[in-house]
Amino acid sequence: MQLRQGAVATSNRVYRSWKTDGQTHHHLLDGRTGRPTKSPILQVTASAPQLYEAEVMTKLAFQMTEAERQEKLFRWFPKGRLLILDTAGEWRSEQKGVSEIWTG
Repeated sequence: MQLRQGAVATSNRVYRSWKTDGQTHHHLLDGRTGRPTKSPILQVTASAPQLYEAEVMTKLAFQMTEAERQEKLFRWFPKGRLLILDTAGEWRSEQKGVSEIWTG
C-alpha cells in the first residue's frame, strides 16, 4: 500500500506499559472507566487524511469491537483505514464496509 497524501499514526499497548503487583498496565485509557483498556488488540496503525484523525482512530479502536468500528468509527472517519494486530498474532485490515485478514 502506498500513501501519497494524508497521515499515519500507530499506538500499541506494549511500548508504554508497566507492572504493578504482578499485573501489566498501559497508557491507553478507556474514557468510560478511566482505566487501561481491556482489549484483544495489541497494536493499531491508522491512516487518514489528517494526522489528528489517524491519532484519534488508533486510540478509539482499542475501545471498540469490530462491529462498533464499522458502525461508528468509519462513520466518523469515512476515509480512514486501520491495520490491527491482536494478541493471537493475527493482522486485520479494516476500512469502511471491509474487514479482512491482512497477509501483507
